[in-house]
Amino acid sequence: MGWFRVAAASVLLTLAVIVLGTVAKYATGTATIPVAAASVPGSAPASPAPSTPASIAPSAQVNEAAALVKTATETATKSAAGTLAPVTVEAEDGTVRKGADIVFCTGCSGGQRVTYLGQLDIEVRIPKAGKRTITVVYEADHESVIEMKVAGTRLAYRKVTGDDRNEQQTVTFTAKLPAGNVTLSFYAYEGDPADLDRFTIS
Repeated sequence: MGWFRVAAASVLLTLAVIVLGTVAKYATGTATIPVAAASVPGSAPASPAPSTPASIAPSAQVNEAAALVKTATETATKSAAGTLAPVTVEAEDGTVRKGADIVFCTGCSGGQRVTYLGQLDIEVRIPKAGKRTITVVYEADHESVIEMKVAGTRLAYRKVTGDDRNEQQTVTFTAKLPAGNVTLSFYAYEGDPADLDRFTIS
């Protein structure tokens, strides 16, 4: 009878494992309990609830929504076409003339700067004509004047000063720029020329 008791104990253990596993699944929500619809003896089976058809928007509302989407898209496109995201140009990426030179600079954004400013030309693309702000980052240890031209036309002068050519400072120009590819030219008008690091057009 010993083998019978062993077999019975094994079966009971297996059933216990199955039951515990099932209880754990329901407790953690990993299993669902199917629920059958209750029926009363002698009564007709319950009919499934009729499905509610999805509402269909009238064609006028559909057309109006489409028109609004089209208008919003066109407005956003036109706005983006005339907006100039700030553009930064490193001075050393321009064209140096009249004795200007490019030298290494550990504190400059691009690792270089333009010194002995004679003339520096930079190019930028303007999507739409309008008033723009040109911010110049420079270093100087004397007072001097920077002149800016657009396509060869003189637009403005700015006086700059400083005490240390390792200390960066900024000066701004405001000008109406035409649409398209524009050449901005910077000159040392008078005084000991400042060194130019970069330009931001916005």
